[in-house]
Amino acid sequence: PRIPVMTLGDELLFFRLDQAAIGGMVCALLFARNDTVRTPPAHTAFLLALAALPLSMLAGTAQGTLETPTSALLYLAQWLTWYALFVVAYALAPRLGSYAIYAWTVPLVAFAAYGLAESIWPYYEVPGVRYRTFERGLYPGQANHAGGLLALATTTGLALATQARYRVLGMALACLATLALLPTLSRSGLMAWVSGVGFLILLYVPPLRWWTPPVAVIGLFAIPPTLWYRISAPGSSMYDRLVAWKSALSTVADYPLFGLGAGARHRSYYDNYYLMTLAESGFIGLLLFLLFLALLLRALHHARAPHNPLATGTLAGCVAMMVHSLATGTFIVTLIAGPLFWLCGIALSPTKEIPSCR
Repeated sequence: PRIPVMTLGDELLFFRLDQAAIGGMVCALLFARNDTVRTPPAHTAFLLALAALPLSMLAGTAQGTLETPTSALLYLAQWLTWYALFVVAYALAPRLGSYAIYAWTVPLVAFAAYGLAESIWPYYEVPGVRYRTFERGLYPGQANHAGGLLALATTTGLALATQARYRVLGMALACLATLALLPTLSRSGLMAWVSGVGFLILLYVPPLRWWTPPVAVIGLFAIPPTLWYRISAPGSSMYDRLVAWKSALSTVADYPLFGLGAGARHRSYYDNYYLMTLAESGFIGLLLFLLFLALLLRALHHARAPHNPLATGTLAGCVAMMVHSLATGTFIVTLIAGPLFWLCGIALSPTKEIPSCR
């Protein structure tokens, strides 16, 4: 739910209830004992990636390519929310124990169950229009976003299922999320699911790492040209993306370092988070963002252990989201990025084992 605050230009500044909850948790940590406030791995890289946003905003204003800094402030507020959530989850995980996992998985089980139920008994239909779950009523235009979240839920559920105490919960989450992904008709969600589950298999079966990548590359070249044409033919969503990407890349040569300025175009224009970062924050912004992702993946890999399957599932989920962001603004979407950074904070927390609820 959004609470309007003020209007600046064409943008409405609002305050969300989840931001209020995160702010409350941050205040609780700050007023608690000093040893409860800890910084998670990769947090310095996170702050450096954040710093690229105001830098691009200042550069865009000076260059005249950014009409108003309002959009950049919205991006900055969004990323500050993710940073606060990341730090809060990391700091609170030892106290929350299993409740931190249930707080993540149970709503997603309900979310997937709702999607399956609505795909069978849709309460909103338009004659002659192809129906997509999460695309009508309560979730307008959210099919691709929901697809990414369900792919993330699948890898997490499969990893949790490797531990006896979470086997039923993990399998329920993975199965429901996979089934709920199908009626979304989201190609980016399916691509993320294949990438995440495939990477998870490689983590658990190391011998497959040697020959799976070459086979995958050969498989891409084996796809018939007719199928590539159907996917990117004029009138398709992929064709629109290709046109937008070409236009976005055309400005990089003129503004290579800091880009046009964060928020120079509407975020839905790109449908590719990397190109959006390159065009609006330049090579500096993109390199800092990729550095943060690399350090986050490394930290999750180091946190992997038999008693911490969540780190393994989160690592595969991050890979899935990196693939998903090739065709969606994944890391700026609340529905995906909020759950992702909560999960990363919990998975990285230095808890010796995942305790059961008492």
